[in-house]
Amino acid sequence: MMFLSGIFFPLEQLPPLVRAISQWLPLTNAVDLVRPLFMDQWPTQWLRPVAVLGGFAVAGFWIALALTRRRFRV
Repeated sequence: MMFLSGIFFPLEQLPPLVRAISQWLPLTNAVDLVRPLFMDQWPTQWLRPVAVLGGFAVAGFWIALALTRRRFRV
């Protein structure tokens, strides 16, 4: 995920299919939010990265909750 998130090189260098997939990775969205802050700017397009990261957080929470409940039932 590190190599597909735009940390080390621009995402524009990736093939179109890989670029489309990388746009939905959580690390890519975290980088999109944090990178402007290092330049003393606010992120201009913050809604999609926040929504993607929130979706991963909610999905991870529900998966962990379901697995924990299943583990305690046995």
